[in-house]
Amino acid sequence: MTNIEFIKHEKEKKTESKGSLYNLFDSEMFDMHYAIFYLDSKEEHGIIDTLVNIVSKRFINQSFFYLPQLW
Repeated sequence: MTNIEFIKHEKEKKTESKGSLYNLFDSEMFDMHYAIFYLDSKEEHGIIDTLVNIVSKRFINQSFFYLPQLW
């Protein structure tokens, strides 16, 4: 296996195996209540950015109710 093939293989493995927290965010049981909980409890910028993107894409109509908590 050449270096280029090895690098491509490693990139494919990283995209296939998402982190367990991201798997939770992507699951059907994840709802706005979980999003608010994780937005409040996590301090990592990457997780917060991911949650904000999920809320704006999947829960935009529900998010208006939570604007005081989000603010």
